[in-house]
Amino acid sequence: MRKILSIIGIYLLSFIYFVMILFLSHLTNTYALRTTITHLDLINSLTGLLFFPVSLIWFRALIRNTRDNPGATSESALNRGVDSSAYFLAVQTSNATVLIPGGYDSIIFKILLLFCIDLTLYIFSLPLLILMILSKIFNWHLFETIILAFESHRYRKEMKPSKLISPVDLQKLTALIQESQCKLIFIGSPRDRLSRLIVPKLKYALKLNSIQAYYFDFADADPDDYQSLFYRIGITALPSLMITNGDGSVTSIDLDHLEKAIQFWSQKSTR
Repeated sequence: MRKILSIIGIYLLSFIYFVMILFLSHLTNTYALRTTITHLDLINSLTGLLFFPVSLIWFRALIRNTRDNPGATSESALNRGVDSSAYFLAVQTSNATVLIPGGYDSIIFKILLLFCIDLTLYIFSLPLLILMILSKIFNWHLFETIILAFESHRYRKEMKPSKLISPVDLQKLTALIQESQCKLIFIGSPRDRLSRLIVPKLKYALKLNSIQAYYFDFADADPDDYQSLFYRIGITALPSLMITNGDGSVTSIDLDHLEKAIQFWSQKSTR
C-alpha cells in the first residue's frame, strides 16, 4: 500500500512539473499562450509519463540502498551541562529570515528545497536515466560511488577537531593508552559504514555528557603498524569505542549501548 501511494505521489509531482514546463514553454513575450504543439511538448509528455517517474524511483532506490541509514535517534530535548545541571536545548534561529521563517531547518524550507531538487531531476531525467542504465549494464557503480563519497565527506566533517572530538595519530594513541588517566577513545574510519553510522550517536552522547573523545582513523595508518597494538590491548573488531584503564589496558564499550555506557563512565569519572 505504501509503495502504491508513493508511486501515485510521484506521478502527481510529475504532473505538476509537466504543467509548469508546458505553461512556460507556451508563454509568449506578450504573456499570451501559444496553442501549437511543438517537439518540446512531446519530450515533456514522455518525461512526465515515463522518464521522470522511472528515473526518480530508481534514483531513490539507489540512495536508500547505498547511503547510511542510522534510523531514529534517541535524542531528547534535555541536555546536561558542564555542571551536570539539566536544561532544555535552545532553538537555533540564527539562520531565520523573513523569507524562511524558522531558518533552513524548517519544514517549509526543506519542502521547497526538495521540490527544487525534484524539478531539476525532472528537467534532466532523460540523461539521468541513460546514465543509470549504462552504469547498471557496465557495472560502473557510478551513483553508488558518488553517494558513498558524500557519506565519507560528511563523516570527515563530523570528526574534525572540536570540543567533542580530538583526532590523534598512532603515536599519540599509544601514549594515551599508557597514561594513568582514563580516556575515551574511538577508532573508526570514513571508509567503514559502521563507523559512519555510529558517529551521530557518539557525538550526541559526548555532547549530552560534556566530555571529549579521542579519535583515531585506522584508514590513515598502515595496518602493520597498529595491528600489534590492537592485539595487545584486545581490540579484535573495528570500529571500536574504548575506555583506557590507566594501566596500559582498555575496556571496550558495546556500540549498541554506547550512550548509556558513556553516561555511566562520565558520572563515575566526575565523582
